[in-house]
Amino acid sequence: MESFNNNDKRTIALGMPPLPPTSETMTGQSSQKPNIDPQKLKRTLANRRNAKMHHLKQISKITKLEQTVHCLEGDIARYSMEIHHLKRQRDLFLIANGDLKQKLGFRSLETGSKKAEYVELKKEKDELQKVYVEQQLKYEEVMKSNMADAQFMVMDPLGHPTYNFM
Repeated sequence: MESFNNNDKRTIALGMPPLPPTSETMTGQSSQKPNIDPQKLKRTLANRRNAKMHHLKQISKITKLEQTVHCLEGDIARYSMEIHHLKRQRDLFLIANGDLKQKLGFRSLETGSKKAEYVELKKEKDELQKVYVEQQLKYEEVMKSNMADAQFMVMDPLGHPTYNFM
């Protein structure tokens, strides 16, 4: 392995496999391997270069994927905190909704009782109105029958007739 030059040492330090000897160094080795095909050698070099490029691309992809994973983990942490906060808000809204439903139930009971009271008051008003109309009719009859006795009738300060029998 005396044939390593400075370029070979640099490629090994970078993690690349050593390049096969160039044509300058092949002259010394041609006696050891006389049947090396130049096409095969060229293909081998191209394969090594392509393998190294593929390896670098894979490392680049892995690095990008790791960065993506890191970003997504940050998103997960942020969204999980937001979800927790929104769940707490939802629970508070559910409690408030329950309170409002309860108040609405009480109001509907009150409204129902007020409606019943209104119906009763309306009936009472109608009855009182009937009584008033009946009394008015009776009053008119009395007034007609007592027109002859009108000389004894005196009006009080409120405008109601009174009889004065002196």
